[in-house]
Amino acid sequence: MSRSFVPRAVACVVAALILIGLVTFTASWLIKPLVITPAELNETTLFDEHTYILDVRPPDDRERYKGLPNSHEVSPFFAVDNYLGQLPRDKQILVVCPGGKFSLVVSYYLKVKGFKNVTNLQGGLDAWRKQQSDLYQKYAGQNITVLQTDDDGIR
Repeated sequence: MSRSFVPRAVACVVAALILIGLVTFTASWLIKPLVITPAELNETTLFDEHTYILDVRPPDDRERYKGLPNSHEVSPFFAVDNYLGQLPRDKQILVVCPGGKFSLVVSYYLKVKGFKNVTNLQGGLDAWRKQQSDLYQKYAGQNITVLQTDDDGIR
């Protein structure tokens, strides 16, 4: 092996790794959902006609605590694929769960599936309920829709 081949080979490998890193970083940035804090989730957002609230909480949490007003419940959260045909692509989808972790996973999934406007509630409904207790008392549980699974197989 010649001396000039080794540096070229190393340079090519390094260049490839840098390119892979840039592509990975760019892809993760492109699909990263927005985040809203409990303090930012106010009446304006809750009742905005361009906001679609997707509640992915498990049934036992729904029994204990009322959901956000105007929310659309799916169950179980890991089967959100069964509801894709009903989710609007022209609205901001706000995904909520009890603690913000399940909804973050669903938010990433929706972004991968082509939904451009997806937001996750940081800390989930538990954090919002504590930080915005006045709004929770006033509006929670109003106008809740339970979605039925898609029959048309849209994925």
